[in-house]
Amino acid sequence: MANTAKIRIVSEKELPSLIGEVQIVALLGLSRTYVYYLLRQNLFKTVKKGSRIYVRKKELLSWLVSLEGGQNGKA
Repeated sequence: MANTAKIRIVSEKELPSLIGEVQIVALLGLSRTYVYYLLRQNLFKTVKKGSRIYVRKKELLSWLVSLEGGQNGKA
């Protein structure tokens, strides 16, 4: 069964400082496979805790802003 995690974010301040791959899937509406693909592309530094992979909030938001600016995501 597919992961159907739901996250309700009202503001940037509500995001945790480390965002896990499952949270990225829910926040961005991407498939888990695609999120893992993005993480392997070294677009942002990751933090590993056990088997979980996390991205710092600042890095993820910067990457999203770079996409808005028409860049290819490699800031």
